[in-house]
Amino acid sequence: MANNITTTPTPAPGVSIKTFDGTLNPDAANPADRVFQTLVNARDLHAALGSGAKFADWIRDRIEQHELVEEEDFAQRSFSENGEKPQGRPSTDYHLTLDTAKHLALADRSPQGRAVRQYFIEVERRAHEHVVPLISELRAQNQQISEQNALLRQQVQKTYLRDNPKAAKVLRYHAIQELTQAEKARLMGWKTSDNWRKMLGEMAALGLVDYTPDPGRQAGGVAAIAHMKALHQAYGKPAVSPKQLAARQQNVRRAHEKNKGRKGRSPAQVESSNANLTRAQEAQARKKAGLTESQTMAV
Repeated sequence: MANNITTTPTPAPGVSIKTFDGTLNPDAANPADRVFQTLVNARDLHAALGSGAKFADWIRDRIEQHELVEEEDFAQRSFSENGEKPQGRPSTDYHLTLDTAKHLALADRSPQGRAVRQYFIEVERRAHEHVVPLISELRAQNQQISEQNALLRQQVQKTYLRDNPKAAKVLRYHAIQELTQAEKARLMGWKTSDNWRKMLGEMAALGLVDYTPDPGRQAGGVAAIAHMKALHQAYGKPAVSPKQLAARQQNVRRAHEKNKGRKGRSPAQVESSNANLTRAQEAQARKKAGLTESQTMAV
């Protein structure tokens, strides 16, 4: 992980420690957990405190004594002395959060430790002075962007209303709560409610109306399409649509009515003839669609 290393001016005599921006858990699955913050290399802190202990012993003791938590208080990073990819037994750096570094400096209980802690406090103060104006500037920019977006939305709405004369009527009828969607669609001159819902969806996306499509209707449509696709994949033939079934049933009813008009036939003969006619027409429909009787019943 590449870190942008910056050197902060020294507010305390004899103290100069590099700080850098980084994250303790760059490989976190949730990007929100990859928080960038000011970090300190524990080797630099160890040198600034003037500890006589070996770094490996010193950092291990500090982690145990102060119960430091990896990826919360510190992170381990392997590196090679020549800057190449670590091979064999590489060295290990420990990146500390600024709060952890202050805590370890104070726990050192020495004049140098207090100076180092004061140094980190000054680092935070100067960083805060630098960040506050940036936050104010970003807020002003966000406000300006929001105002520009509002103006753009108004322009888009005006253009939509100008190019869609029926939109004004839709707005007027949509406000009448006593009417159903089907009744409003008829007032618009549409045979079904599909055009009404489509235009409402467009206008809702532009912020012109408050409208949420019926989830039950959408779910039903999705389920029907999924069922038809499943039949097609299972049998390799196009499934019979509801419109096709309705047309077939209408043809059967017409044939029944015609059969009733024949003279010289008893009611039993008419009923038997109708049943035979129905079976014959269903068999012809299945043959035309390439489906078996069980597949047609599934549809």
